[in-house]
Amino acid sequence: MNATRVIATGIAAIAMICTSATAVDSTNLKPDAAVRFNAFMPSQEEDWDGATGVEAQARFWSDSNFGIALSAGIDSWRARKEYSEQSDDAGTIASSIYGNMTLLPVGASLLIRNHAGNRLTVILEAGVRYVFTDSGINAETGYPLYSS
Repeated sequence: MNATRVIATGIAAIAMICTSATAVDSTNLKPDAAVRFNAFMPSQEEDWDGATGVEAQARFWSDSNFGIALSAGIDSWRARKEYSEQSDDAGTIASSIYGNMTLLPVGASLLIRNHAGNRLTVILEAGVRYVFTDSGINAETGYPLYSS
């Protein structure tokens, strides 16, 4: 799927969510905000060393149970620093991978809030995120040149 098609699909999905949410009585929306911190700690077999990030949401409630949220965030993923060498009769091949990748997710969600008692509230969220990426991952490979 090409980038233009992905962008168009993401914009259309966000527009559908926002349109369906604004069909609710928009004069009664009660706004609040939420901040979420993200952390990813992969196993030893993963290609990533870890990730951290934060996402902020502006939430608009039509009543005590239903609402919409608009969100934006930033994450930083670090590639596992890896250096390897392989040798055989022809010579040695060396490779390394290092760097990080920045992610900027933006999107919209539908929210359903359930008050389970006086002290507990559960919020279910279904939404769409479009993620802009800026990759700073570098991979290098070195091998000997053969001459006849």
